[in-house]
Amino acid sequence: QAKFYGRLQCPPRFEQIFDTLPGVHFFVKDLESRLVSVSRSIVLRFGKEHELEIIGKTDYGFFPPEVARNFVEDDQTVFGSGKPIINRTEIWLNDLRMLDWNLTTKLPLYDQSQRICGLIGTVRSVDSGIELAYGSASVGRAMSYIRDNCSSPVNIAKLSRQVGLSERQLRRKFQQVISMTPQVFLMRSRL
Repeated sequence: QAKFYGRLQCPPRFEQIFDTLPGVHFFVKDLESRLVSVSRSIVLRFGKEHELEIIGKTDYGFFPPEVARNFVEDDQTVFGSGKPIINRTEIWLNDLRMLDWNLTTKLPLYDQSQRICGLIGTVRSVDSGIELAYGSASVGRAMSYIRDNCSSPVNIAKLSRQVGLSERQLRRKFQQVISMTPQVFLMRSRL
């Protein structure tokens, strides 16, 4: 493996593969949470023309302060613990550049001395990711329904029946998949 990687251009442009995967956005950050590399889809999501307009900036340059703060805190958790964050449900930009629910994964990157030197991550829409990540089409359908109807009253019992689950099953699946209840997801979606 070391011999193979030693022959690659430095640095390798792995983000290019993500440009071929619809709905998957790729990024690399340094220890100060500055963007070092991003997929073309992130460049477009941020309303920019070129990657160079993004490199060196933090999430504070693209998101409201409270959202950016959560991202940077997650980064610091990965840097401090060395533990990845896998498929966390959180707010990010959708196709219309509006805040919406997405699945985020962040993995630590190590230098040649085996010290954490940054992180690599992906973001994908909840719609494209829930079933793939968790095998739970019912939760994905329920989340879509809640997002589409959050401005009007949403009856959780009725929603459960719509997706073919009991209220208890829906609550348990939501907890397993996104670590919150349908009611909390509804409340956060209204914000």
